[in-house]
Order: sequence, then C-alpha cells, then structure tokens
Amino acid sequence: NSLEMRHAAKHQSRPSKDDRNVLQLISAGLQVAKILKDAACMEFMDTLYLETERLIQSRKASPAHLNQTIPGC
Repeated sequence: NSLEMRHAAKHQSRPSKDDRNVLQLISAGLQVAKILKDAACMEFMDTLYLETERLIQSRKASPAHLNQTIPGC
C-alpha cells in the first residue's frame, strides 16, 4: 500500500479516491488493534480516523485544501 500512496501523492487529480484509501488504511490499523485487544491503540486509531474524516470534509468545503495536512504528520 505504501507504493500506492506514493503514486497517489504524485497524482493529485484523484483526491477523493486517495482520501478513501487513507481511511481504509486507518480502518485496517483499527482492526489490527481490535484483534490484539490493545485498548490504547484502538482509541488512538479511532481518534485518528475521526480527525482524518473531519479534515477530509473540511477540505471538500474549502478550496484552499491543498495546504492542509493531517495533524501529527
């Protein structure tokens, strides 16, 4: 998936598909945390998912979204 993410970073014409890919990766991490029964990691991944989802929604509402990044990255 990292190769796909690098490709997506070079081709900004597909932001909605890229957004879905990022959310899918976070969701996969959340599922791993659930399997491992790691409560702290589950909480972190859940928060990361929600913050990322909020950022995606705010970018869709604002045309100046190209300069925004996910907090902590």
